[in-house]
Amino acid sequence: MAIATGITEDGGREVLGVVLKDAGEMVAATIRTIFAQPSQSVVRAQVDTVTDMLGSQFPRANRCCWKPRTT
Repeated sequence: MAIATGITEDGGREVLGVVLKDAGEMVAATIRTIFAQPSQSVVRAQVDTVTDMLGSQFPRANRCCWKPRTT
């Protein structure tokens, strides 16, 4: 399922394959915060927050799992 913000549900699963196993639960919980937001504008802001945070901690996740936002 694609979200208008550029992250895909599969991308969330893929990121778990490139982070340390010990960090998997934290990463999954962080990604789930995106889907819990009440409006599209808040979702977009949360995607930016999550991808910035995870991208800085897990650069490989940034390269393989996030699609660039087109809108």
